[in-house]
Amino acid sequence: MEKAKHIKLIHKIGEEIENVFDFDKTLNIIVDTTKELLELGNCAIFLLEDKELILKALSEFPETDLGITISVGQGVVGLCAERKEAVNIGDVTKFEGYIPSGLKNVKSELAVPIIREGRLLGVITTESLIKNNFTIEHEKTLKILSSFIALQINNLKITKERFRDLDLLQQIGLNIAGQVHMEKLFDTIVNLVTEHLSFDSLGIFLRENNSLILKSVSNLPDKKGLKIPFGRGVVGLCAKNKKTLNIPDVSKINYYIPSGIKDVKSCLAIPIFFKDEIIGVLGSESTKLNAYTEHNIKLIKILSYQMGIAIRNAKIMTELEKLSVTDPLTGLYNYRYFRKRLEEEVARSKRYKRDLSLFLLDIDNFKQINDRFGHLKGDKILVLLADILKQNTRRSDCKAVKKQTDIDISARYGGEEFVVILPETPAKGAEVAAMRISEIFKEKSKNMIKKFSNNKDAYPITSSIGISTLDKEDSGEDLIRKADNAMYKSKSEGKDSIYIG
Repeated sequence: MEKAKHIKLIHKIGEEIENVFDFDKTLNIIVDTTKELLELGNCAIFLLEDKELILKALSEFPETDLGITISVGQGVVGLCAERKEAVNIGDVTKFEGYIPSGLKNVKSELAVPIIREGRLLGVITTESLIKNNFTIEHEKTLKILSSFIALQINNLKITKERFRDLDLLQQIGLNIAGQVHMEKLFDTIVNLVTEHLSFDSLGIFLRENNSLILKSVSNLPDKKGLKIPFGRGVVGLCAKNKKTLNIPDVSKINYYIPSGIKDVKSCLAIPIFFKDEIIGVLGSESTKLNAYTEHNIKLIKILSYQMGIAIRNAKIMTELEKLSVTDPLTGLYNYRYFRKRLEEEVARSKRYKRDLSLFLLDIDNFKQINDRFGHLKGDKILVLLADILKQNTRRSDCKAVKKQTDIDISARYGGEEFVVILPETPAKGAEVAAMRISEIFKEKSKNMIKKFSNNKDAYPITSSIGISTLDKEDSGEDLIRKADNAMYKSKSEGKDSIYIG
């Protein structure tokens, strides 16, 4: 009869949890069914976490006991875990280390370890109000049950990992599918991966020619912009060979490049592809030896394909955005973007009571250059001036933004006319800047004309410049009008000069 009851228990638990995927619910079904069918005083399951036994499921214990911690070796449960074998105490009053459970008048306790492949996962325990209540049959039943629990823990762990993986893939997919800003895309990826896969660190390197540039990091020294040539270090070799590199012990290789993290033991590099082209590398480091499992590597590889498509899309969108605000010939901002930024700078200047200047520059006698040398040569003169403006206007290298950003805004105004907005700049400062650009243009254009004419006729190309400074009641239109009037005054009075309107 006793044996039949125990078989019935295993069968009933199997039926109850067949379609249950909630881990806590499964454990509660096991303890409730075990207590009911074996007519026990109580039943509980402890699971091992960080060398401590945590009460995860209970029946007839006080609910407040849920989550209590018992050290390995402590009490009947801890002794069972330490020995990895069943502990049957017929009279707990004679067991010095007994820990009261909350059930009154407890006389005996049975604890059986939950083990899978030699590894302790936890302990299932039960108590009785009767001395020597637990028989060999009880012990056998709980041992069979403990094996069943171990299997369920393993299955639920695998299921949980799969759900977690699907959730990660879905989250990254949703977050990066519509992300067109490259920096936000990279930050999203590294943060989600380190959070969901518990990686110590992660960095994204993007390919530029035959080098890799660090674009985003999580839990790594902030070295954005770090350049690694193909073939150098773990990341560089990964890119060169187009293969994943999993280094279980970096002390065993001579090509590891220290990142700045202390006590690095292992590292991983996974190529990011778009079609067959390598466009970047995912790099990670850990303070643990052999930290990267086959499962995690497989998952990251799947993610790397998603990332490759997203990066490619973001690149295309970045180029399209750039084309929408830049002049295709010179690479300077176009007229539309200039007008937008002018209104913003006027508003900011008035709000904070700061100086704001602007100058318009027109190339003198540009039609003659086109007529003599042709429009293609004329375009080279325009590009030369645009490059001079780019190199001689202010840019910021502020660490807060991690990249160079424009302070002065240079734009092609139309034809051979260019405009520069100079925030935080009075008229005198604008005059100094305009004069510098004018002199550099004359010097470099002379060398260019020399090449065009095969050294027969070299002469500098001059410009007429008009400067305006924002007054209290001025609008952006007023600023342009004053600079335009000053520029035409320069034209009418002999050219190659600068006037302040």
